[in-house]
Amino acid sequence: MGTATGASSAAPTFFDPKTHINAFKMKELQIDGGVICNNPALYAYEFARLLLGKSKIRVLSLGTGEKPFKKFKDAASFSKITYMKKLSEFMMNMDTWTTHFKLANVFNHVLSKPQDYLRLQKTSKVGMDKVDKASIDELVSDGEKMYDANSTKLEEMISLILDEKYGTVE
Repeated sequence: MGTATGASSAAPTFFDPKTHINAFKMKELQIDGGVICNNPALYAYEFARLLLGKSKIRVLSLGTGEKPFKKFKDAASFSKITYMKKLSEFMMNMDTWTTHFKLANVFNHVLSKPQDYLRLQKTSKVGMDKVDKASIDELVSDGEKMYDANSTKLEEMISLILDEKYGTVE
């Protein structure tokens, strides 16, 4: 788990890429998933389904936080410069929410198994480059709030997995 989280958070300019030999005996240089896709859950789902031939798949998608949405006062305040400043944030958010929308629809309507997909995301004002104690404390608090708000659904998913693996405990 540590190798996977280290590789998936190896943000260029902050950390060196991780080297890994995959199950297909190919050398991979692994970097932060946000460089390719900000929400890799759809890639993981399709990898399990298409490349590994899995038909029973559960997805727990944990977001790393997103900035609070700021509305524009009026259309006139939206200039080309404003557009350029917001473009990367817009692209990351579109990737994240498009993936969530696709997977939610697949699990809810195609597979009719909504209990097998859970997306947890929290709005946070803490920047990715903030490492001071107050920012770390705020991230911990954000994580605790995200858990508290979703603990029932999360515990239901964990129970499904454990019951399936070890049998229902009465």
